[in-house]
Amino acid sequence: MTKPDIKSRLQKIYNTKYFSVGLCLGLIMLIFITWAIFSQVDPMKYQTKKISINDNEIQVQVSDTPWKQKIGLSNRYSLEKNNGMLFEFDKLDEYSFVMRNMKIDLDILWISDGKVVYFEKFVPRDSKEIYKPLFKADRVVEINSGWIEKYHIGIGASYREL
Repeated sequence: MTKPDIKSRLQKIYNTKYFSVGLCLGLIMLIFITWAIFSQVDPMKYQTKKISINDNEIQVQVSDTPWKQKIGLSNRYSLEKNNGMLFEFDKLDEYSFVMRNMKIDLDILWISDGKVVYFEKFVPRDSKEIYKPLFKADRVVEINSGWIEKYHIGIGASYREL
């Protein structure tokens, strides 16, 4: 095949509607994938709200998507006093938590029907355990280690959103 033959064949390929459509679809997919990856990771995208456990106010970031729930408080080096993360789930279940890439120790509270149904105190940042409640919950709060003890929180403590 000579150079003019190759050039004419390539021009025929580029001029087909299938090539143009494929190129457009490829670019759209690339844009969508880039948006999906980077829009979910930014911690500034978290909604915040105030909650109360036994009348102790906490400012929380709301983790309400599977991606945010997987990331949680990972790779954060500090958490301000009375701040935490609220994991909201669509249904009651026994949601497990791990300390993957954690830089701070935590307390974890599982909540159902406006009450604390289970908790773990003083969970170390480097723990390899899987923390699973004994009861089903649809909300979980992660907060600085020692908070549960400081405020004398126990099973049945009231939870509400402010």
